[in-house]
Amino acid sequence: GNWNLFLADSDAPTRCDFKLYPNPASVDLNNAQWDTINLPSNWQLEFPKQDPPIYTNITYPWKRRMLSTTVPSDDNPTGLYRIPFRIPDKWAAALRTGARDLFLIFDGVSSGIDVYVNGKRVGYGQDSMTETELNLSAALTLSSSDLHLDADNILHCVVYRWTDGSYLEDQDQWWLSGIFRDIELQCRLKRGGLQDYVVKAEANGLLTFEALLTGGVRHHDEQGDDLNLEIELELYSAAATAQQQLVQRCRETYAYGEGKVLSLQIDDCRAWNVQDPYLYTLLIGVYHNGQLMQMESTRIGFRSVAIRNSQLMVNDVPLLVCGVNRHEWDPHLGKVMQESMMQKDVRLMKQFNFNAVRCSHYPNVHRWYELCDEYGLFVVDEANIETHGFAGDFHISLLQNDDDWKHAFLRRCQSMVLRTRNHACIIGWSLGNESGCGPNMRCCADWIRAIDTTRTLQYEGGIQSGDSPLIMGEGRDPHCSDI
Repeated sequence: GNWNLFLADSDAPTRCDFKLYPNPASVDLNNAQWDTINLPSNWQLEFPKQDPPIYTNITYPWKRRMLSTTVPSDDNPTGLYRIPFRIPDKWAAALRTGARDLFLIFDGVSSGIDVYVNGKRVGYGQDSMTETELNLSAALTLSSSDLHLDADNILHCVVYRWTDGSYLEDQDQWWLSGIFRDIELQCRLKRGGLQDYVVKAEANGLLTFEALLTGGVRHHDEQGDDLNLEIELELYSAAATAQQQLVQRCRETYAYGEGKVLSLQIDDCRAWNVQDPYLYTLLIGVYHNGQLMQMESTRIGFRSVAIRNSQLMVNDVPLLVCGVNRHEWDPHLGKVMQESMMQKDVRLMKQFNFNAVRCSHYPNVHRWYELCDEYGLFVVDEANIETHGFAGDFHISLLQNDDDWKHAFLRRCQSMVLRTRNHACIIGWSLGNESGCGPNMRCCADWIRAIDTTRTLQYEGGIQSGDSPLIMGEGRDPHCSDI
């Protein structure tokens, strides 16, 4: 792999140092005896005798007391990864001046991860199915005059099989652990860069764009002078020929602390649907005092979703959903998803006339949504929440009604929405699966409805079913589901 830009790529796995310990207390960062492991991977598939894969449907697969939310301290297999990496010269120069920060992004780690760079702890993350993003810049500085930029840096990752987050990840599937999705390094502008952006493209041709910029409400350069920030949008047609055609362009100045929405009106736009998944390309340029500092690209589809008179509509046309639930699974690699397997899944669904897929029961790898955009599949994206194991305690809604768990529920729904909301294929959000009912999920529903009015909302526990009778919780909760 190219360790400068991508520490690990699912389609080009790399061997790295690895050691499996029986519990977190036994981990030694200075360990001198290493095994090796593919990265990304699930360690149960490479070391099954030390820590075998576990399959359960409902039962939490560790020893626990009824209604308990603790995890074992002694029997908690813990993986230690050691990965060297070198920072490109151009990046190092920008880091020295303080113009940029270095970020490390893990796309998927099960179930929790502590990260150390050059012996310094830089952060912790959990939620196996969304990103853990950490700023490494402080860990690269050894002293005021000694920057550890040109020599090899050492990344240690301590990954725990069980965390309290595991209580929210009781999906009907194999329990596997490790760093199983891509890892990436990014060198980003510290001030006046694109931190996030939202694109909404309606079937009537109206495109709106809103940016979140780094560096707070005032933007200034290295000398402290105010920056003249501009954002330029260029919309191009699909590449029917070798040369994409520019459809429309706009350029706006961002004043200090100003929240501005840019808009384009496209006459006779070609709407996106599963029969004709037409994608435009949007280029986003960020300019500082007239100089291009950042360029981003995304593909968008113009489409509208609504429920009218109890009928789901896409682009003002009634929709009959012919869908499937899909787990991320490879018969040889476990939870590691490769391009070839995902394309095979998409083609199989299209060949059998399915038009929709539910990401059951967690957010998928980013490439999956791109393929659904390209091939034409409606998607219901689902938060990584399932507490089915408490059904065995006759209280599936236990965590739903515990205020101490509200932030954990909400954070998982927020992570899902914020990472994939620019994809045309996603027509609805799901709050999770088989987790009963209660105020915590209602809080999630309120947040999603407030931030995204362009899609439907659903939740399995919001309808009457065998998984949410009164004995296990509050029963039906229509507040959490439009469908």
